[in-house]
Order: sequence, then structure tokens, then C-alpha cells
Amino acid sequence: MKIGLFYSYGPHFLKTIHFLIEKYPNEDIILFLPQNFPTYYFENLSIIPIFLPWDGKHLPLLKGAKTFYNIIKTIRSHHLDLFVILFESPRQITLGKLSRAKNTFIFSIHKEYKPVSEGILKSLTKVFINRLKGFFLYLYIFLHVYLCKPLKKDSHCQ
Repeated sequence: MKIGLFYSYGPHFLKTIHFLIEKYPNEDIILFLPQNFPTYYFENLSIIPIFLPWDGKHLPLLKGAKTFYNIIKTIRSHHLDLFVILFESPRQITLGKLSRAKNTFIFSIHKEYKPVSEGILKSLTKVFINRLKGFFLYLYIFLHVYLCKPLKKDSHCQ
């Protein structure tokens, strides 16, 4: 079985690597890493590092789309049985679904290992709704701060 794990910086990524090695000791564990990613933390572990055609930095839209396509192509070329993501974010869910792995799992920061519960459309809808809520909350605060008349000291704007 081939298991893929998309990179992240920080201890959660390292914990996930150790979890996967422990859970699947005889399987191929492939880490998908940006170029120049520090590998000294897992040099002595039984994993396969694959460096992606990307340096890990944010890119402009057109260049980012082309790079994302190349990342997907690289991940798909390994014909994964299992793809593990670290966060149930729309980007990572999309990456997991587009990887064409037979199953996509999440290893959460709470050490829960479970199948991804949302599809791409539901995940993107959730992001859109959350951004819309954020916009209206910001608008409410902005209007409240700038349109409220100041009252006497120790009284609140109502």
C-alpha cells in the first residue's frame, strides 16, 4: 500500500509521520515536500521524500494555478492508496480529492485519525459562508465604531 502525506511546517507534521510509521510499519509512506524543505528531522525514518515543483511560497493566481496542476500531477503519478492531510481546510480537502487516492484521511491536531468528512463542494460552500459572515461582522463593527455618537464618559453607545 502507498500512503501519501502532504507537508506542513511544525510539530504536527512530525507527529503525523511517526503515527503513520507506527500504524503502517510495512507500507510505503511518501512525503510530498516543497523544494528545500528541511529533511533532517526524518532522515533516519523509513519514508520516501518527494520534492514538489514548488518552493512553498505563495504565488500569483496564474502561476499558482499552473504550479497546483504540477503538484497534482506529481502526487497522482504515485498512484496512492491513501492520502493523509493535516487540516480539514478547503485547500487540503481539494488536494486530497484531486490526488485520486482511493481514500483520504485526516490526522487532526487532536490526534484523531478519520476519513475526510466533506467533499470539495461542501468544503468550498462552507468557506464562502464563513467569509460572508466575516464580512458582515466586520461591516457591523465598522459601522458601530464610526457611526456611533460618543456619549458621556462611562456610558456605552446603544
